[in-house]
Amino acid sequence: MNTQNTRIPPSLKMLSEADIERLAAMKRRQRFVEYVGLISLQGFLAAGLLHATHETEALLAAPVSFGLAWMLTNSREERRTLDQHNTRRLLGDTIESFGLALSVAVFVITARYFGVKVSLMMTYLSVMTLLFFFGSFVSETVWFSRMFPHLAFENKLNYLKNLNRSIIFPYNVSYLRSILRSGKRNF
Repeated sequence: MNTQNTRIPPSLKMLSEADIERLAAMKRRQRFVEYVGLISLQGFLAAGLLHATHETEALLAAPVSFGLAWMLTNSREERRTLDQHNTRRLLGDTIESFGLALSVAVFVITARYFGVKVSLMMTYLSVMTLLFFFGSFVSETVWFSRMFPHLAFENKLNYLKNLNRSIIFPYNVSYLRSILRSGKRNF
């Protein structure tokens, strides 16, 4: 059975509940390890910047960043239950990615425009990124434990297809090609 990123055996309907649980657990373990690594690395950077700059007011951004991560992750988890080629799911994921990138760009441009010190800006970004990773991890874990067991079989299959094993390298080339080649659009 091939378990690379989003590949699941072609005979999806032949999977049992136990198979689905096993595949989900495997993907969740990989994601857990990556979340722990990202949070640890970002925590180290944030602690170093907080210590070096003495800019502890950056911690005020923590609840906002954690809350944003919580809301976006809950929405993302819901979208994962949709069909792999569902336009609403693809559009939601795209808007979320570009929205986050745009918000960081706006934050940096605004900070530079108002003459905010680079050290302060980096401290805020580091703390916000740390809490964003942590909020995403906690929200994903809570959503999975509360919602996944109650999903219909088809939604569980969709969730598994859409849940990548890796959060660092979420897509592989064959997955992206399959989406681009698919003429199917679901709204």
